[in-house]
Amino acid sequence: MLAKGGGAAYHLCFETNDLESALAHARNHDCIVIASPVPAVAYQGRRIAWIYTPLRQLFELVEAKAVE
Repeated sequence: MLAKGGGAAYHLCFETNDLESALAHARNHDCIVIASPVPAVAYQGRRIAWIYTPLRQLFELVEAKAVE
């Protein structure tokens, strides 16, 4: 992105307490789930998923850390 002369955000990341409900909400608002939940090393094994909106925005959803 930077090499193309752009400095805009590539995607936004949101943390959610309920990943499955967040994905259902996204689907109900015409978003496409482009990557189903998988554990992510960068987030200590918490699951992440990717969605693409009708306005061509890319969002990453991250499971909130469990309260211990």
